[in-house]
Amino acid sequence: ALAACGSSSSSNSPSTKASSDVSPGVKYAQGLVTAGLKQPTAPVPSAAISNLAALKGKTVYYIPVSADVPAFAITAAAMKAALATVGVKLSVCSGNFTPSGFSSCFAQAIGAHAGAIVSDAIPFQITQGLITEASKKSIPVVVTDVNIVSPRPTAKNITYISGSNQQYALAQDWIIADSGGKANVLELEATDSPTSAAGTAEFAIPALKAHCPGCTVTTLKFSSSNEQLLPSEISALLLKHPNINYIYSEFDQYVPGVLQGVQQASATSKIKIVAAAAALSGLQDVKSGTPVKAEIADNQVYNGWIDADEALRLMAGQAAVTYTIPIRLFTSTNIGSVTLSNAAQASGEW
Repeated sequence: ALAACGSSSSSNSPSTKASSDVSPGVKYAQGLVTAGLKQPTAPVPSAAISNLAALKGKTVYYIPVSADVPAFAITAAAMKAALATVGVKLSVCSGNFTPSGFSSCFAQAIGAHAGAIVSDAIPFQITQGLITEASKKSIPVVVTDVNIVSPRPTAKNITYISGSNQQYALAQDWIIADSGGKANVLELEATDSPTSAAGTAEFAIPALKAHCPGCTVTTLKFSSSNEQLLPSEISALLLKHPNINYIYSEFDQYVPGVLQGVQQASATSKIKIVAAAAALSGLQDVKSGTPVKAEIADNQVYNGWIDADEALRLMAGQAAVTYTIPIRLFTSTNIGSVTLSNAAQASGEW
């Protein structure tokens, strides 16, 4: 466990402490880090889907928050392959990060009498009227990759798949283990995304506080719609709080801005970055020796298959099921064991 906790050379590194000096919180985090570094299994639901032949020829509409995000392109390709096995088609409509885009895509799907709609990473608080409209027109809706809170639209043909919330907590476990329970952490939270806000407030920060009484937390709340301002906001905070030595980026897409802010503050040598929702670029950062020391990836191919699976269940008039999305932690310890290529990312082999 000690060998797997990262490459920190500071006096706070758990690898430099005798086991009797390691706190219960650090031991707990070390155990989760060790498990997180291993390749996970992809669980398959035990309940079969009946009467699939009746669904042949129908079309499922996939509406990601933006089709330009590489993760959603991988999910879409996997969903297309999954649906094709039973003769169901897939149509992709990009939400383009805007409420008008979400509305246009839902209207297109409803107008086409879609077999089902899969809404990915779009806050249902914004689209609840559209979800309800589709449901009332007998179009099942799968709302995926969101934090599930109430109130929310409910019906027999509406279901929700939570994002992989475990990865937010695992990022904190890595910080605890790597720092030996003494970290000054800057936590990022995108305030215009309910899922992002909940991920930080309900999973990340509570995990850190529960197991690391010796850690301090500073939260940077920012708007993802003004992501271009993130470097200057990061730089200003690092200059104001010079003791910060870890930065948690909830989504990998923010890492370039975080890195730029760290560079502007001349803090490259003292900052360690960990990010969730990893993409290929993030894993390449880990391998190349940048301040990005840890990344957590969920299985985006698996996401496509479970989105298809859930949509087919609702289309067949069956009850929804629960899924556990596989995640994996990558550090210098295991990054050399995987192939860092677009093909490897698209296959889900990590």
